[in-house]
Amino acid sequence: MTKSKKKTTPKKSNTNSSDNKSLIIMGIIAFALLVLMIIFWIKHGTYSLGDEPSHLTISCPAEAHPGDTVKCSVTLNTDGAPILSVNANYDIAPELEYNTFILDDECEGEMCFDEYANTENGFAVANLNGVNTNQLIGDLFIHIPDSITVDNSYKVGLKNVELSDDAFEMIEAPNTSVNIQVVADGSGDTPTPTPGGDTPTPTPGGEEPYTEDQIIPRVPHGITYATLKTQLNLRNNVTLISHDEKEINDSSLVRTSDKIQLSNGVKLTISVLGDINCDGFVRVSDVSVLYRHVNDREYITKEEILLAGDINHDTHVRVADVAVLYRYVNGRINSLEVVE
Repeated sequence: MTKSKKKTTPKKSNTNSSDNKSLIIMGIIAFALLVLMIIFWIKHGTYSLGDEPSHLTISCPAEAHPGDTVKCSVTLNTDGAPILSVNANYDIAPELEYNTFILDDECEGEMCFDEYANTENGFAVANLNGVNTNQLIGDLFIHIPDSITVDNSYKVGLKNVELSDDAFEMIEAPNTSVNIQVVADGSGDTPTPTPGGDTPTPTPGGEEPYTEDQIIPRVPHGITYATLKTQLNLRNNVTLISHDEKEINDSSLVRTSDKIQLSNGVKLTISVLGDINCDGFVRVSDVSVLYRHVNDREYITKEEILLAGDINHDTHVRVADVAVLYRYVNGRINSLEVVE
């Protein structure tokens, strides 16, 4: 009798199990890479400049008084990485009034930013060479209304801050703000003494209306000496003396620091309102000189120039005068005779 052979069942392969393990491992690796990419993207998209966040800071006086115009300095912190541009919007308490933003012009050479947008909503500056040192960008001027509630603090800050790095990528940076405590009494600014006095009333007749040396203040810019002599009722036999030894005559523009010597020997020194650099014009350069004075960088010592900088006619030269002069130069107001 022949024995039948047992059928043998083939053993199951471990192929499917190995494939599943490989897929799981690959999934874990892919997930880990995705997490790392997200972390890197968040870090790069927020703070790609150096080891620490790169951002702006703003500093204002701790206290102010109703009627003050205060200066808040905006400083860039680069952490050593090149910054090509900075954009920011103002975040100012509604009780306060935006005045102006003046870009710093004291930075050194290629480290300076150029302004390409500046409104009451914010500013934008750029330097395609890249700025990699911490520096002042400019000063924001805020007016404290006379009607404001005192013994309260009010926010001044920057929001929607964006920086661009040397790869031309826009990077969000943290918002920044400070509080200004508004208190009663006082002016808030340190006054700079200036000589007072209005232009004497001309006297008719042949005699000169002035009997002693003095400054003629608040002369409007853009007029000639012929016009000024008529306004002051001066006789024709006067001598015009240039402050910089340039030839001047009746058709020349009147300039701060020039003098008129009368026939009786009296000398009248001219002070043209807003003409801070003594060239007879009122331009951005005058704003810059006055700004350096109130910012304690380069003091003006001549009385007639201080009078030319007393724009709001309160016998002091301070931040408010810089702000009004800047608005006039930019065409925001039509006359420097508007006392604010």
